[in-house]
Amino acid sequence: MYVVPEIDKARAQAVLTRQPRPFTRKRNILKTELLYLPSFLFLLRVKPGTGSHFVEYVTIEAIHGEFALIEKSDYSPEPVTPSRIYNFVLPSDEAEAVALDLYKRILLKKSLKNKSMAVVESIELEQKFYYPYWIGYFHHKGALDFDVIDGISGKHQGPKMRSVFIELLLQQKKEAADAVQKKTDD
Repeated sequence: MYVVPEIDKARAQAVLTRQPRPFTRKRNILKTELLYLPSFLFLLRVKPGTGSHFVEYVTIEAIHGEFALIEKSDYSPEPVTPSRIYNFVLPSDEAEAVALDLYKRILLKKSLKNKSMAVVESIELEQKFYYPYWIGYFHHKGALDFDVIDGISGKHQGPKMRSVFIELLLQQKKEAADAVQKKTDD
């Protein structure tokens, strides 16, 4: 299932060309492309120390296992044909363990602040999906560089997610090299 981006290509280019910091020049974006990052969506049922049960949604991206709390919106399946499909590297049971561990840390911090202990009662894999990101390539200090924004919110992605996209780009380069090697072998 692919989540449809709410940011179109023109808006993504506008966000990516903005000055990243004051007193710097606007970027000259060479190319912009839409990437879909494989992710897991987990539903956690939580029992607080006082009050009624509640549900939290957590996503774990399936390359490095980066964690994000989200507000559940109805991600409906869309007939998207991406230019490239990336594989789920992280197994679902490992992603579940990461989600549970990191959420328990957040819950412990909240529980200490509120002075009432909350407990995760259950966690279940809601779905596997592909989340959209816009990536823009540009020259920076004589080298090729890139910046990434969220395809839904338009927010820039930080250093944690940068390593994920570097791995995706290296995977893309390896696939291209393998295709060239296969053609020369034939």
